Amino acid sequence: MKKIAMTIFCAGAALFFSGCAMFNGGIWPATEIEVRRAMIPVKIDGKVTDEIWTRSKHYSFVLPSDRLRPWCNNRPFQEGSAQIAYDNKYVYVLVKLVDDDLVQYGEDNTHLYQQGDTFEFFLQNPDNGHYWEIYGSANGKSTVMFYENGGKRIGSQAIQQNDRIKLAVIANGTLNNSKDTDSSYIVEMAIPMSILNSKGDVFKPGTNWNILCARYNYSKTLFDLEYSSTSAMPKLNWHDRKSYLPVVFR
Repeated sequence: MKKIAMTIFCAGAALFFSGCAMFNGGIWPATEIEVRRAMIPVKIDGKVTDEIWTRSKHYSFVLPSDRLRPWCNNRPFQEGSAQIAYDNKYVYVLVKLVDDDLVQYGEDNTHLYQQGDTFEFFLQNPDNGHYWEIYGSANGKSTVMFYENGGKRIGSQAIQQNDRIKLAVIANGTLNNSKDTDSSYIVEMAIPMSILNSKGDVFKPGTNWNILCARYNYSKTLFDLEYSSTSAMPKLNWHDRKSYLPVVFR
């Protein structure tokens, strides 16, 4: 397996999001995730200049239904978007997240979501019920977890110690400094197809897959920890696989 490649840069660039359908000032939740084929391998550097990211759809993050805020059009206070692509060797994920206070104290690859700003990518094979949960944190750490099914969800046993992804993080600000104001961070990852193949799966047109992109957002300016995802979840539970969105290959 390839080792994790992590890069963190500090800059003052602002994020711009596109491809978001609007509904009464809020975001119209997606009903499927389009995954486009990359004709050229994606360079995992967080700089989002690869050709595939110019033509793949953006999917906005929305709040769980039990965390909606009608007084602000039910939008996250700090928004985000995700794009997904693939080729013969990797599943690619690009996430852009507005964040005014970058926080992540995790020292290793366990419980990152409890230590600060974390992006989570869920990939489920609905034909047999198993699924992956893959982390990419604001400080460039990663975790790969595999669950045989929802009834056997033991975190310590799910961590795949030998599986590695390619990961790049660009932090537009400074980590763990509440005295300044940050801007955003970008997570770009490449998940080797060999990880999926090891469980007997193939990710290609003609196969069934469901996806959820989710985030844990910590900030000094938030009243409480903010949760958002690419699915309109009926309640806060990232393991509610019924709410993951079906993949459409392009």
